[in-house]
Amino acid sequence: MAGWSARQPTSNCGAWSTITGRSACRERGVNPASGCVRRLVDDYRAQCLWFLRDGYYPETTSEREQVLAAIARHGDLRAFRRVAEVRAWLSQDSSGTSAGS
Repeated sequence: MAGWSARQPTSNCGAWSTITGRSACRERGVNPASGCVRRLVDDYRAQCLWFLRDGYYPETTSEREQVLAAIARHGDLRAFRRVAEVRAWLSQDSSGTSAGS
């Protein structure tokens, strides 16, 4: 298949490691709910989040989801994939701290 690559998509905080198969965020211990989400907001502020004031970053779970939804809806395919990756990380983080764990 032309143009297809088995390499994983680039993470939102740096290159995907083809050696370990893990994202740079996880390898550096960066919490995607803070640093990686901030980088995603910075990368797509002009294209998808033009209505937010400069310097705004989501702080609550609800705010993060609203911003991620706007990026996924108004961004390109790469933005959509990056949002999916961040949502997966957020899901892992929240399930690890749930009362049933």
